[in-house]
Amino acid sequence: KVWDTWGQMVEPIGSKMAYMAVPGNHELDTWDSTNENGKIYAKRFILPGNERYFSYGVGMVHFVAVSTDESIDKTSTQGTWFENVLTKINEERDKWPWLVVYQHRPIYNSNKIHGNWTGKNTDQYSGPPDFA
Repeated sequence: KVWDTWGQMVEPIGSKMAYMAVPGNHELDTWDSTNENGKIYAKRFILPGNERYFSYGVGMVHFVAVSTDESIDKTSTQGTWFENVLTKINEERDKWPWLVVYQHRPIYNSNKIHGNWTGKNTDQYSGPPDFA
């Protein structure tokens, strides 16, 4: 029901313009998604890659969508993928001079309940991801 309502609300724009979603806690976390655990999200959005984190180019811009509900530190699967994607994009900067990285949760957040995203898959966020 909630997904149908959301679909009806976004339809006037979504039916005329392409957009790429990125999942968050309300789509993927069992406790936050009323036990649907990403199933409805996966059926409604056909996205590249593993559909949780992915990249794609449009014109002179390369977009990278990352999942804030999975770890992205250097030793994680997503972190390794992210580093490889950035390396490949940088090898073709003449093709994609612009890079946009987007995600569900903000890196910096004044909400004291959530705090800042650290790049770890936890509910406690205390600072930006450490990619160094």
